[in-house]
Amino acid sequence: MESSHHDVAPIIHYTWIGPPNNPGIGVPGHDVAGPISMAKANKHNPIIFWCLFDYLDHYKKKFEKHPNIEVRSIEHHIEKEMPNYEKQTDQLIDIMQKCLNEEKKRNTIRDRVTLKEAFSLFLLCTQAGYVLDTNIIPTEKSITLPAYTNVKAPAFKEHSQDIADFETWMLYSPAPGNESVITMLNNFYLSWRKTEKYYRTHGADRAFYDLISCAFSVAIATEYFKQKIDLWIVPDIEDNFVLVKELNLIKFYSNTHKYKSRQKFNPTLFADIKNKDRTLSEIFFAVRSANDIWLKLLIEHGADVNETIKKPSYYNYRGETPLHVAIKMNNLSNVSILLKAGADPDIPALYPGDVEITARDLMQSNEIFHELLAKLPPINPDRRCSLGKAKKTARADVIAFRRELESDWQNALELLKQIPEDQLAKFIKLANLHPSHGQVLVDYAEKSQDYHLLLALLESNGSFFNAKQPEYAPALYEGLDILKDHQLDQDPFLRRFLVENLENFKLLINHILSFYEVEILPNDKISAALLAHPDEAQRLLEVIAHLYRENLFQDDILEAILSYPENAIGIYVAILRWKIAERETDDALRKLILTNSSLIKTNFISLRNLEERNLLDKLLNEDTK
Repeated sequence: MESSHHDVAPIIHYTWIGPPNNPGIGVPGHDVAGPISMAKANKHNPIIFWCLFDYLDHYKKKFEKHPNIEVRSIEHHIEKEMPNYEKQTDQLIDIMQKCLNEEKKRNTIRDRVTLKEAFSLFLLCTQAGYVLDTNIIPTEKSITLPAYTNVKAPAFKEHSQDIADFETWMLYSPAPGNESVITMLNNFYLSWRKTEKYYRTHGADRAFYDLISCAFSVAIATEYFKQKIDLWIVPDIEDNFVLVKELNLIKFYSNTHKYKSRQKFNPTLFADIKNKDRTLSEIFFAVRSANDIWLKLLIEHGADVNETIKKPSYYNYRGETPLHVAIKMNNLSNVSILLKAGADPDIPALYPGDVEITARDLMQSNEIFHELLAKLPPINPDRRCSLGKAKKTARADVIAFRRELESDWQNALELLKQIPEDQLAKFIKLANLHPSHGQVLVDYAEKSQDYHLLLALLESNGSFFNAKQPEYAPALYEGLDILKDHQLDQDPFLRRFLVENLENFKLLINHILSFYEVEILPNDKISAALLAHPDEAQRLLEVIAHLYRENLFQDDILEAILSYPENAIGIYVAILRWKIAERETDDALRKLILTNSSLIKTNFISLRNLEERNLLDKLLNEDTK
C-alpha cells in the first residue's frame, strides 16, 4: 500500500505524562530534548507539547525560548465536547482516572506509559498528524515532516507476523476520525480492561507488565495484518537508537525492555518491575553509541559525566565512569565531548585481577587518544582516590584470555585448556565475559563434549545459557547442587551424566548415589553404557539395582545387560525365572542367553514358548552353538 505526500505540513504532537524530569530524577532531558531539537530544526510543522495541567506553567517556561512549541493541557483537550468522539473520550477518561489514582498506589511509570499510549491514539483520532515520543530527535539541521495518505507506524521488518516487530514510539494519521486509528484505540482499550481485571486479582506482577506492554503493539499489528496501515521500516536495534531514514529522525531508547544494548550489556537493568534496581544510567549507554547526539543532549540537560558504576555487570566494572566506557569503545568523539564537559580522567575503576585503572591509564595504552592525552592537565595526586583491596598487577592469564577472545578464538581456547578444571569457574567469573562470548563458549563446550567447561560456565554466570530453553540453566544448577551435597560435583562421569540426562537426572540420581554408597560405581563399563545409552539409562539402573539385591551382580550377566541395554529387563527376568544363578557352572541356558546376541535381541518369546511346551530341555541337550 503506497503512501503519497501532500503539501500541507501536519502537526507534530509530543506527549509527556507525569512530573518534569528534574536534575537527578530520570533520564536528563528525556521530557524536553526531542521537542527542543525539533523546534530548532523544523520551522514548518506546527509543534504541540501535551502535558498534565499541573505542569503546564513549568513547560511553558521551559519552552519559552522556542515560540514554535505550543504547550497544551491533556485534561483540557479530553474535557472538550467532541460529539464524534464521545465513546473514545469516555475510554480515555476511564484509563486516566485509574492509571493516575495515587490513592490506590497507581501513577507508576508503567501507568503513565499506558496513559501516554492511549492519549497518543486519542490525539490521532481528534487532531491527526504525528505523535512522537519525547526522545525522537532530528538528524538534520533543517527538516520538515511530510503528510501521507495512510496511517503509518514504525516496524523492524516488512510483512512481519511477529508482534514484537511493531513499534509504538511514533504514529501518523492523515486526518481526524480515521477508521483504523479509532479501531486501534478501541482495541487498546479492550486490552487495557483485560489487564485491569488481571491486576485486581494478581496485582502488578510480571505477567501484568507483559500484558499491558504489548497491548499497543498488538493494536497496531492487528490493523497492519488487515492491510489498513503502512510502515516505516527501521533497522533492527544494534545500538541505543534506531534511524527513521525516510524522515531524518532518530529514536533513542530509554527505559525500555526493547533496548537491545541494555539486554546485551546489562540485562539486570530492568529486573525490578518498579525500576528500583537500575544499575546504569542513560549516559553509560549513550557513550557506547557511534552517534553522539544523545550524549550531547544528556550532558546539556544535566547528566553527570563523572557518575561511577556502583554495581558491575559484564563489561561495566565497579568505579567505571562514562569516560572509561567511551575509551574502551575507541570512541574518540565521545571521549572528547566528555573531557570538554568536565569528565575526570583520574577516577579509578576496579578491573579483572583487582587492578585499579583510570581513564588516563586506558588512554595511555591506546595511541588514538595520545593527542587528547597530551592536552590533559598533569595528574593531581591528591585527586586520585582508591577503591581499596587493589593489587599492583592484574592476573596475566585473565588479561591474555580476554584479549584473545576479541581477536583469536582458537588461541583463547588453548589458554582456557591450561586452567585446571577445578579452577575454571573462578577463572571465567574473574574474566567477566561478555554474554555473547559466554554463549559461544557454551556452544563450543557442548559440541566438544567438554562438560567441565560447560558446568564451569554455568557456575560463573547462568545468563550465558539465556539463548537456550529458560528452564535449562536452573535445571543444571539444581543437578549440580545435588552432586555438591554428596561431594561428587567433580566426578567426570556424573558431570557428563548430568548434562546428557538433564530431563531425567532427578529421577535417576538416587539410584546412582546408592551405587556410589555400595561401590558399584565408579565402574568404567557401567559409566560408559549409561553415557552411550541415555534413553535406556533408567532401565539399566533399575536392572543393576535388582541384580545387586538378588546377588546376581556377576561379570557375565552384567556384560550382557550392558551390551544389550534395550533387552536388560528381559535378560534379568529370564535369569531370575529359570534360576540360572543356582547352576552357574553348567547351565547351558545361561550361556545361551548371555552369549547369543540374536536370542537376546529377538527370541525371548520363543524360548518361553519352548519351555511351556517342555521342549526347552531337548534344545539344551543339543549343541547350543
